Amino acid sequence: MGEDKKIAVITGGATGIGLATAVELMGKGWTVWVCGRRESVLMKAKDTYPDLRTMVCDVSDPEQVKHFFESISKEHGVIHALVNNAAILGHGDYKTLSVEQMQQLFSINSIGPLLCSRSALPLMSSGGKIVNVSSKAASDPFPKLEAYGMSKAALKPLTLALNRARGIEAICLELSAVDTDMLRSFLPNYKVDTFPEDIGKQIVSFLVPEGDT
Repeated sequence: MGEDKKIAVITGGATGIGLATAVELMGKGWTVWVCGRRESVLMKAKDTYPDLRTMVCDVSDPEQVKHFFESISKEHGVIHALVNNAAILGHGDYKTLSVEQMQQLFSINSIGPLLCSRSALPLMSSGGKIVNVSSKAASDPFPKLEAYGMSKAALKPLTLALNRARGIEAICLELSAVDTDMLRSFLPNYKVDTFPEDIGKQIVSFLVPEGDT
């Protein structure tokens, strides 16, 4: 690997938006690390894209997050970009969702990005960039996605806080419906015209200025 290669970390990066972003970045010469909770899904992505760096990591588990970023630090010593993409839908009536379901939803969707951002910041020099993948559900949720929207709403103040870190630029993408497996698990017949590759290109346009690599 060339010493000048840039390093990106994408959570929930083995499928959907995360994988589409990883493929775009690898096409521009970046080294990309992705994590996810399911080893079988990570291995499938690795088989398709052999240059992809993968590791099992549940972003809601502080020890797993620590190990993930320590592994990257030992190999590269630096991170240039972080995409907080990992999420679960957790759909259901907010009046009847169990406390355990709510805790899992917030642990992955809200606390996970915070844990990953805190681990990434010490490895980022001036010019580092962070993307928090949020949802329109944070302000206008479908019925039975109110709790999901609540968990995603936490990413906006996190993004504001990250922008106060010296030399770091962060954005929060509040996405409308995207044709992913997660959406299809809730709305199998819902018509959408936005695909993971569209969002991947949007994210990369922020991470990699035109003319840069």
